[in-house]
Amino acid sequence: MEPPQTRYAQTAGGQQIAYQTLGSGPIDLVFIGGQLTQIDLIWDLPEMERFLRRLANFSRVILFDRRGAGISDPLPPGAMATVACWTEDLMCVLDAVGAQRVALFAERDACAVAFDIAALHAPRIASLILGNPSARFTRAPDYPEGEPEASVETLCGMLREHWGTEKLVRVTVPNRAEDAAFRRHAARFQRASATPQRAAAHYREFLNIDSRALLPAIQCPTLLLHRERLPFFDSGRHARYVERNIVGSRRVEIAGESLFFTFDQADEALGAIEEFLTGAREHADADRRLLTV
Repeated sequence: MEPPQTRYAQTAGGQQIAYQTLGSGPIDLVFIGGQLTQIDLIWDLPEMERFLRRLANFSRVILFDRRGAGISDPLPPGAMATVACWTEDLMCVLDAVGAQRVALFAERDACAVAFDIAALHAPRIASLILGNPSARFTRAPDYPEGEPEASVETLCGMLREHWGTEKLVRVTVPNRAEDAAFRRHAARFQRASATPQRAAAHYREFLNIDSRALLPAIQCPTLLLHRERLPFFDSGRHARYVERNIVGSRRVEIAGESLFFTFDQADEALGAIEEFLTGAREHADADRRLLTV
């Protein structure tokens, strides 16, 4: 099956933002996978294609590369992507595709953008799905849920040294560590999304964001998906904090060790998302019956 056509939207400042749409369901669903983004190469990873096409069974999926990543316009030398910049890029794409009100599925570092948009641009967001969210990464006197500062240094050092290599793939997707073809494809995808220096700088910027004050302002239905623990990150502890501070949010723990739901227990994540957005697991159950046959 052919991948969707890549198009470009233009920001008020003239920057071009690459985007794709997939499916024609009644729900507009934006997927933001965080720092790791290159929408042309997504389709070289069979698990990613399957994940997105499953979402497109009941929605119109909207993908985009923010400025400074993938195939969108680069940032000026020395500039960093900010939450405001990322939000502007998303709003630009929504306007280009005529999406007035969307469900937003954000993972990891992109959750900071989701918190901002849901709190400050509420009319555009119908619902939130947050994968391994944290309102603040590092520990503080009033935030014992956070990680030690040393974890930030360790993580950023690992990204500088191993970004775009098979070694990093072994850490982030350990259930596929012995699959040589997967390791090669995943490492290539990393290199296409950012340089090691840019990736480390991005994570340092976003790991220092404190979004806690925004959580009480989020009023839309919210689903939290998370692993029990991840390398350098107690994802369960962070997700429970977010759950306590977004009224009415629902938390689902997904088994597995991968940073990405796409490559580990994908059916469980997809089923939870479909049920949250549509009220049933119609396509998830149909796929499971087909696999059984």
